[in-house]
Amino acid sequence: MTDLIKEIDEKAYLKGCTLNEALIKYCSPLALQNYKSALNIPKANSNSQQDTKTFIGFLTTTGEAFQNLQNQKDKLKNATDALYREIIDLIKNGTLIPYSYKLPRNLADLPIRIPIDIFMSGNINWGNSELIYKNFEFTGIRLIELLPQLSENIPLGKVEDLNKLKEDNSLKGIPKGIPLKEDIKNNSNKSFADLDPELHIDEKRASEYLGISPRTLQGYRTKGGGPEFIKISHKVVRYKIADLMKWTENRKRKNTSE
Repeated sequence: MTDLIKEIDEKAYLKGCTLNEALIKYCSPLALQNYKSALNIPKANSNSQQDTKTFIGFLTTTGEAFQNLQNQKDKLKNATDALYREIIDLIKNGTLIPYSYKLPRNLADLPIRIPIDIFMSGNINWGNSELIYKNFEFTGIRLIELLPQLSENIPLGKVEDLNKLKEDNSLKGIPKGIPLKEDIKNNSNKSFADLDPELHIDEKRASEYLGISPRTLQGYRTKGGGPEFIKISHKVVRYKIADLMKWTENRKRKNTSE
């Protein structure tokens, strides 16, 4: 990871998303649904409302209301922490790279990459996209996907470092043969027949290959019975085209009784 670019220009920086935006863009549908569910305050029981006519009933209803409120807070905190953990995992495995301005900031300063150890140990303000760690302060944090997509905005002399990084497959957590973002983009308009069976593709392309929805593919990963896949992180998975071909061949039938 030491070969990653230490600073980028504003154009590349603005392509990233703030910490709050990343929660919506990169977190799993399940984690987002749990968070949305935690925001819904349960309605009070109508029978409990009638109990307020007596002192004992009032105490009971008040206690239940307080307990429900505390449970709601705990549920919301757990759901929020789950979202934070997913983003942090993506940062830890190199899928997202944090860039920001270091304070105090000069107008001529460029956004710099926050070292992973500082990001993991610092006090993060997700709402304001800020981070404080000892004597370091960072503002305007934006998360940027794998850096090869930024090559067109990189000063001369930096592109070679990225090409070397890609050739060495030195990004942690990414097995050899799994394309980086630019490879997926370049192959997106090719037919599957043109692709190398050893190539790994993302969930969307795999579902297109099989002619099923991404949700159905997600169900196979949860319940089993689907094609083999590689789990890079909690959210990032890849499918080998050869495995998809093998899976479809094994499911061929001549009649419904088979």
